[in-house]
Amino acid sequence: MYGQKTIKALRIEFAKNSQENIELNISRGKGQYLRALAYLSGCPDAVHTKFAKVMKGNYSSIFSASELEAENMLNSIDSYIQSDKVLKNRCDYSTI
Repeated sequence: MYGQKTIKALRIEFAKNSQENIELNISRGKGQYLRALAYLSGCPDAVHTKFAKVMKGNYSSIFSASELEAENMLNSIDSYIQSDKVLKNRCDYSTI
């Protein structure tokens, strides 16, 4: 835990403060915000490329709502992590 904030709380705060940049990075399949999101999602460096590919491939589903809340975006991202065999086994933000 970082101070009084849990990783989950940091992840939500990051998503709220960086949502536009995260969306842009996911649409491109690369970028520092996407990499930071992968880290905050508990994905080790070895699967960051896979994380980026899965998120880019599901971009239109993740960002389908016109006024998407950050927590809903994270819930959608989490569902894609859980639906991918590699990411499901390797990403766990409760362990970082």
